[in-house]
Amino acid sequence: MILGFAFILTAQTPSQNNIWSMTGQYYDSDDGYIYSLPTQNPNIGYDGLPASNASNAMQDANGDLLFFIVDGEIYDKEGYMIGNLSWISSPTNEVKGTSEIAIIPQPGNCSVYYIVAAGSQDFLNTNYNRKPYLAKLDLSQYSDINASRKGKLIECVSIQSILPSNATPIEGQPIRQANVYIAASKLRNDNSRLVFITTPYRLYRFKVDNNGFPQAVARFHPKLSRDSIS
Repeated sequence: MILGFAFILTAQTPSQNNIWSMTGQYYDSDDGYIYSLPTQNPNIGYDGLPASNASNAMQDANGDLLFFIVDGEIYDKEGYMIGNLSWISSPTNEVKGTSEIAIIPQPGNCSVYYIVAAGSQDFLNTNYNRKPYLAKLDLSQYSDINASRKGKLIECVSIQSILPSNATPIEGQPIRQANVYIAASKLRNDNSRLVFITTPYRLYRFKVDNNGFPQAVARFHPKLSRDSIS
């Protein structure tokens, strides 16, 4: 079973995201029930098939399902497709996550979410690097796929492309099957979140605030103590 845990906060509430995605279902910890993810005609929405790589979901201000992701395909709360990370990233890469897909709300903007997931030229071939990608989702704009519905995938770019020119490359090495991991902090006192992305030998920290992602970048050795990266 593939679980997509979202240990991050929504922009509107101080509580943890209560929606956990599973294979064709999601668990709402508010009421303790498991629900089926909404489906639509496969030509315009989710077909109900489980994730082969990773999945995740996000709640709205009331704790209800807002949107969900299955193998890089993003769907709204009724199962209509919003976009596909692979379609807008690179013609040679699939972006559908390895061990996880992270969703990070932009502080101060309840309509914008950032999505971090791994991409690869061939997920079945461990000789290809797993590279972290960053996507921007804006729920205030109309969809490019289902024009009458809100939710637009703005972009999906390699994290490498937004690093400072003097930064050590973040792209993963072909050492293990799932070598891109992501974590995000709760909303901090300065109304920002820290996002951590690791590859086999490096840990990167990004600061996300109301200006977007990233506001600043720092690099740490993974053996540093927790106090060093707080």
